[in-house]
Amino acid sequence: MKIEHGTISVIVALIISGCAGQGHIPVDSAFWSSVDTRVGVALARFPGPEVVVSAADTSMVFGGSAILSGPGLEYHEHPMRLYETRTLRDASREFRAQGLYKIRSLFVQGLATRGLGAFPVGQDIDLETLERFTGHGSGDEYAGRDYRNLGRSMHADHLIVVCLERYGAICRYIGLENYQVEVFAQVSAEMVETATNRLVWRTGYRDGPYTALVEASCARPDHVPLILEALDALLGDVAVEVTADFFSSAPVSGHPDPPSAPVRLCDKHLLLAPASYYP
Repeated sequence: MKIEHGTISVIVALIISGCAGQGHIPVDSAFWSSVDTRVGVALARFPGPEVVVSAADTSMVFGGSAILSGPGLEYHEHPMRLYETRTLRDASREFRAQGLYKIRSLFVQGLATRGLGAFPVGQDIDLETLERFTGHGSGDEYAGRDYRNLGRSMHADHLIVVCLERYGAICRYIGLENYQVEVFAQVSAEMVETATNRLVWRTGYRDGPYTALVEASCARPDHVPLILEALDALLGDVAVEVTADFFSSAPVSGHPDPPSAPVRLCDKHLLLAPASYYP
């Protein structure tokens, strides 16, 4: 699947409280020569998927229990759009984002290839249970959450944490015609030295969400499996691209090849909300 990078609203980039900050940090070169290091690879607990009904006159997001609007927007056509996208919205509640979970084995296998010890963390991390890091040297070069106790409990010298911030499907309409379906995912990741909470690598928000167009209609119940399969495939491709970013600075080759070069994409009709809109 060809994946693209969409532009992301500045307000979302600034407010989203995930595991990665604004700037990209390449892997510290000293990490590759580490001896007897143990690296844990974990996913942060993530929210449910969103279904965005997007049109020139109004835009609504489902999954986050939010209705987004602006001055003078008309809702007279939205009841029909809501009716015909109900099957997709209901099915999305059961979506488990399995495609992203392969990122743990990609990291573990890639690190093992380079002689580094790594293990998958079986349980997703609830970042809200971790305190904010306020220790000596706190700043952009340190993780926002304090991973030190968690790292010690896992006997991990380094911890890679992958965050799935937002993901789902966008149903774009002109009037009552669903002319385009797109799946999207906002993923970030970082690696922390658990003894100090120092960041050793971070993706940052460089390229915005990953997106892919789907040849389907949100109005057709028989197309719902196609849309959700495309979303899962997108998450699998994102897993490959994120690990490719990590291993791109490694002295030894053999890491997974990234997907084809992305193209920037922008939808001026998609209204994005601050993270506080999403429970």
